[in-house]
Amino acid sequence: LDTEELWFSSASTTNDFGEISRGKSMLERMTAEGQPLFNIIHQIRDLNNALWESLNNNYRNRHFGDLFHTYISCWSECELSKRSHDDLTMWRGYAADGNGVAIVVNVQKLTLDASTPSEIVMCPVFYESESQFADRAKVAFEMFRDAMAGIQSAIPDNVALVANAFGELCFYLAVTHKHPGFAPEKEWRFAWSKHRDPTEQGLQKHLRPVLQNGDLVEKFCFPIRPDRSVTP
Repeated sequence: LDTEELWFSSASTTNDFGEISRGKSMLERMTAEGQPLFNIIHQIRDLNNALWESLNNNYRNRHFGDLFHTYISCWSECELSKRSHDDLTMWRGYAADGNGVAIVVNVQKLTLDASTPSEIVMCPVFYESESQFADRAKVAFEMFRDAMAGIQSAIPDNVALVANAFGELCFYLAVTHKHPGFAPEKEWRFAWSKHRDPTEQGLQKHLRPVLQNGDLVEKFCFPIRPDRSVTP
């Protein structure tokens, strides 16, 4: 409130670190022979051998960055008429055992025009069992396979771009999965990664050290006020 900024925490300093690691581990395990994602992954591999090698390299190379160079801001759905922001579990877990505050944001004020690109991803969290996660991942990979089949002739000239899209898809699946026991949170996540904007003239200028519990930690401090150098 004082700085008029949304502070995103590094995934490596929050509980989200374990959640992203767990999501990726599940993907890797489920693509093994006899597992639910084995067939669809091999269908993607059979589209183009050079592409498959690039997909694997991209996935491995960005593993460190997804965990340590990704910044997340977590929010919950709120129905003011039902006072859902007064849930005692949420107060105890996320508001200093009742000594904090609940900030309610009108998401319509955050809406960008469809023609305005944003490097910040906003996505809902899915509270699901491992089998439900596998079903969701399978649908996502099938859509990726079908999209690639439709542009096969263009793949050789765009291998790096396609490989990055696959890496983004795997990251999205991992960062949006959570154990069903947390379902009352109805969480949404804003996520931003350094690799999305590699120049210091862009959003990276909002990275800075912040004192938290006596330690200096890096935060992505995104201004709520309009910044004409970023978007209208």
